[in-house]
Amino acid sequence: MAQWDTTSATGTTIGELSPYPHPAMRLSATGAVLDSDDHALTLDGVSGYASVEGPVVDESGSFTVSARVKPTGQELATKPIGYRAQVAGQRSGGQSSWALWILKRTDDIYQWQFTRTATDSLGKVTHETVVTPAADLAELDTWVDVTGVFDAQAPFEAIDPEDPSQTREGLGTLRLYVGSFFMESSSSPGFDAVQQGAGELAAGRGAQGGTTGHYLPGSLRQLRIWTGAMDRNQIGHQVLDPTVDDATTLSQ
Repeated sequence: MAQWDTTSATGTTIGELSPYPHPAMRLSATGAVLDSDDHALTLDGVSGYASVEGPVVDESGSFTVSARVKPTGQELATKPIGYRAQVAGQRSGGQSSWALWILKRTDDIYQWQFTRTATDSLGKVTHETVVTPAADLAELDTWVDVTGVFDAQAPFEAIDPEDPSQTREGLGTLRLYVGSFFMESSSSPGFDAVQQGAGELAAGRGAQGGTTGHYLPGSLRQLRIWTGAMDRNQIGHQVLDPTVDDATTLSQ
C-alpha cells in the first residue's frame, strides 16, 4: 500500500514508490538529514523525524508494516531508562494508533515493540496491546528489519489475568518480527469499536499520553506498509529478500 525509500532521496523529502497516490514524506526543519553516503535518513533523537498525512491502510482489517532501522547506541545511552522511541507509527489524537518502537529497558537492555492502541471520543486510552520479544534484545548500531503484523482473522485465546479460571477468546492478534524471529501478542488487540488512526504518519517520532515526542536516535532506510497479514515465509520473501519486488500487495 505504501513504500518510502531513502535510496535515491535527496533534499527534504522521501519519495513514495508504491502504485498508490501517496505523497512524499517531508523531513522536519531540524534534526533530520538525508545521508547520501549511507543512503539513509539520519535522525538526531531530539527533534528529527519525517512525516506524511495518513492513514494509508485500513486498520480494521489485517495489515503489515516494516521498517529498516539502525538505532544509534551513543545517543540512546543518554536517554533515561524507560525511554520509548518510535520507529514509525500512525497517530490517533494524542496517541499512536499503531507503532513500532524501541524501548530502553535498562542501561544495557533494549527491546523492540509493536503496539496497537484504542481511544474513546475524548482521547482516553481504552485498550492497548504490546508485543515485546522476551528473549530477543534489540541490537544497536546495526541495520535490522522490524516488522509488525496485525492479523484481524487469527483466533485468540488467553487466560483472563483478573480471573485465571476464565479463558478469553476472540479474533485478532499481533505479531512482531525482528528479522525472521517472531513473537506473538499475549493479549488480544481486538477492540470493541473500530479503531482507525488519522493525521500524521511519522517515522522517527510518535505520540503517547497526549504528548508528541519519543524521538528516535538512529537511521532509517525504508518504511513499507501492506494490506494483509504476512506469515513467516512471506516475511522472509517480501521483507528480508532484497531481490523481491517490494510493491507486492497481499490480498485482504
